[in-house]
Amino acid sequence: MKKVLLFLFTCCTSALFAQVSAIKATQVIQAPVISGSVCGNGFTKLWDNDLGGNMYDLLFATVATDDGGFLLGGSSISLASWEKSEGRIGRDDYWIIKIDANGHKLWDKTLGTANDNFLRSIIKTNDGGFLLGGFSFIDQTKADDFWIIKIDANGNHLWDKFIGSNSNDNFSTMTATNDGGFLLFGTNFYTASGDKTAIGTGEDDFWVVKIDAYGNKIWDKALGGTGSEKLNTVIADTDGGYLLGGYSHSDSSGQKSEACRGNSDYWIVKIDAEGNKIWDKTFGGSGEDGLNSIICTADGKYLLGGYSASEISGDKTGVARGSYDFWVIKVDALGNKIWDKSFGGDNLDMLNSMLPMDDGGYLIGGTSFTSISGDKTEYNRGYCDFWLIKTDAVGNKVWDKTLGGNHIETLVSMLEIGNGNYLLTGTSVSDDSGDKTVPTRGVEDYWAVKINTCQPSNTFCEGKIYTLSATNCAGTITWSTGATTNSIQVNNGGTYTATCTINNETSSVSNSIVVTPNTVNLNGNATNGTNQAVNHITSTQIIPTGINTTYQAGKSISLQGTFHAQMGSVFKAEIKGCE
Repeated sequence: MKKVLLFLFTCCTSALFAQVSAIKATQVIQAPVISGSVCGNGFTKLWDNDLGGNMYDLLFATVATDDGGFLLGGSSISLASWEKSEGRIGRDDYWIIKIDANGHKLWDKTLGTANDNFLRSIIKTNDGGFLLGGFSFIDQTKADDFWIIKIDANGNHLWDKFIGSNSNDNFSTMTATNDGGFLLFGTNFYTASGDKTAIGTGEDDFWVVKIDAYGNKIWDKALGGTGSEKLNTVIADTDGGYLLGGYSHSDSSGQKSEACRGNSDYWIVKIDAEGNKIWDKTFGGSGEDGLNSIICTADGKYLLGGYSASEISGDKTGVARGSYDFWVIKVDALGNKIWDKSFGGDNLDMLNSMLPMDDGGYLIGGTSFTSISGDKTEYNRGYCDFWLIKTDAVGNKVWDKTLGGNHIETLVSMLEIGNGNYLLTGTSVSDDSGDKTVPTRGVEDYWAVKINTCQPSNTFCEGKIYTLSATNCAGTITWSTGATTNSIQVNNGGTYTATCTINNETSSVSNSIVVTPNTVNLNGNATNGTNQAVNHITSTQIIPTGINTTYQAGKSISLQGTFHAQMGSVFKAEIKGCE
């Protein structure tokens, strides 16, 4: 940045000095730099960090914090060492660690009893704090109870509650409710005792507990068949209800309305805000299938994801690649199956997490023991690795990526953090090797990886989201759309202008972007170059002598009526989608 100072001097013959009559400062503002990108089809690892103590630290939960950082949580048997600043309280303790936007530790806290304590879930609360949920061994009953801890924004303990029966109560997840309370979800034995008033119908059932803002129990519900069920995942629905998911070994019985397909099946249950069942659905093949993740889709439906050991049978239409594969099912708002997809290599692949992407596709993640085979295009780094698959809106694979070190990595959670960026978290046993830049501290540690899925472009496909970023401005950015952020997302072609303002001085720059349409109709005489459509091209063109033209479309190219290529012209048609 340059400053030009202009001095105007007036000479006074009756004085022995010069008087400065005016001083004017002019600031030269450099124009910002605009770069464009389409997010979803690119892949760049931005950073990774290993966080742990001298023993086992197993991550199970990650949430984004209001300051742009993250809170990671799980269970630890480590002493005070490395990133763990406090000693062990019981055999296993809750261990939470706050990191900034670049993965650096800010603080950590250890919370526990004299026994085993296993943290499974973290959610943000309206007061800026967090609720921690898991289970703890109770001496009196010789069994595990739900253990809920409320902490403030700095990790300080505010209150805690034990909720349980006289048998094992295995906590899975939780969600906030509209009245300021919370719903807790897990699995327990069917009998009523302690805090459990709902009587189940089988061995182990889904257990739902409503608590108020201070952890006091309000009601509980049990859901299951005559066999055993395990609850793994829950999402809040737009109608105030909830969709619960896990796996079931039960035939039609109790709250389960459909027969078992194989050894175990996906089981989803829709409940209202009071925990009453609305409907349930079973999905499976002839083998073992387990549901680990549910997400809402942009069209008001659901995507179910987990693992499958089934061949083509029942609801499963894809062949088994290995011993276990990723299995993804799209269902409508009433749980009716729309389509299913299987992904895997020749060994074991276990899906743990899914996210919707801005382009309408999905990011699917889990753990893979597989090298190049089947749907897996990259070598494994060690014994098992993080494995990511990008799909389009109907479940077709777009790309896959493997991340890991020289030993064991297990993917647990994925977070979408804006502008094509994602945080992947799990556990690691590896040295600094492969994609891992920091060695494991003890036996097993938390591992966090930030990735970006954008790639530079000035064109994008109709129906996708395009990201424009303005840099090289030390002041404020104002876009022609009215936005005042450094980056904007657009879905229409045209010219976009970014203006940099410093001390009321401005400088602007514009960038034009082109949209590839879904359908193109061509007529008249062709010209040199490429005509591209996302899906379909229909042409009645004439390709004159000396012209070199190419048609590219993702689904079909239809040459009709007067279309012909004259002698001496070059014409090429390719089924090639817009990327």
